[in-house]
Amino acid sequence: MNVLPEYLCALFLWGWCLSLGAARASREVLDLNPDWKCLSGGHSGAEQPAYGDRAWEPISLFSII
Repeated sequence: MNVLPEYLCALFLWGWCLSLGAARASREVLDLNPDWKCLSGGHSGAEQPAYGDRAWEPISLFSII
């Protein structure tokens, strides 16, 4: 009986499982900008820093690396 293919398959699966665990452990979540706000529609003057945005909905942007 030849056990080499079974051994290689088991070795491959073990290595694959280890690589999945390493990928999860190295993932990082980055908060790009917690102070974004959103409001539907066009608003004249909204590009100005002094524009009142108190009625706008706060949103958060993030990235998973």
